[in-house]
Amino acid sequence: MASFSSIRDGLKTRLETISGLTASEFVPDYIVPPIALVAPLNSLNYDSTMGRGADTYEIPIVVYISRIDAQTSQDEVDAFLASSGATSIKAAIEGDPTLGGAAMSVRVVSATQGTSFLGVTFNVEVIA
Repeated sequence: MASFSSIRDGLKTRLETISGLTASEFVPDYIVPPIALVAPLNSLNYDSTMGRGADTYEIPIVVYISRIDAQTSQDEVDAFLASSGATSIKAAIEGDPTLGGAAMSVRVVSATQGTSFLGVTFNVEVIA
């Protein structure tokens, strides 16, 4: 089974495929939007398959957007929320379902209202 750090690294690598988006596999002391952070774990369910075959991680990806003006900022959030396309968080992460060999599967399962900045939190399920 892969380590949690290799899963975080794999998620960061996938997020870096989006042009103009900075990605970090940890939460830094300060941010410069637009940035996607692989946040600390939401949950870890051990033994999701028989015989210690796999664990299931729920990992939040938090995307922060600058508030340039309401329309521009919302358009940027909408592009990240799209289920496909060059700026889709879902498409970028699911573009390599093994995260470079760190996982058996990965999928973006939901997105929720973000943060005090304009942003959104994507909930990612990784089975490793």
